[in-house]
Amino acid sequence: MLLETCIGREYIEQCDIIAKNLKQLRNERGLSLGKLSKELNMPKGTLGYLECGYSRPSIERLRMIATYYNVTIEYLLTRH
Repeated sequence: MLLETCIGREYIEQCDIIAKNLKQLRNERGLSLGKLSKELNMPKGTLGYLECGYSRPSIERLRMIATYYNVTIEYLLTRH
C-alpha cells in the first residue's frame, strides 16, 4: 500500500499489464530473456525488470519491442 501511495496505483497497474504482455509474447515464441536481449540489443536485466513490472518502458523501448513482435504499442498497453 505504501508503494501505491508513493508512485500511484495507475502506474503500478500499467507496469503490471505491460509485464504480463511482454512475458506472454516472449513465452509464446519460445524465447529466453538472453536470446531476446541479443535480438533487441537491450540488457537482459532491463528486460527482466520490465517483465516483472518493476519499471515501465520508455516510448522508444515500447516501439522497439512492438516492432520486434509485430504488434502495436496499444497491444502492449492493453489488458488481455
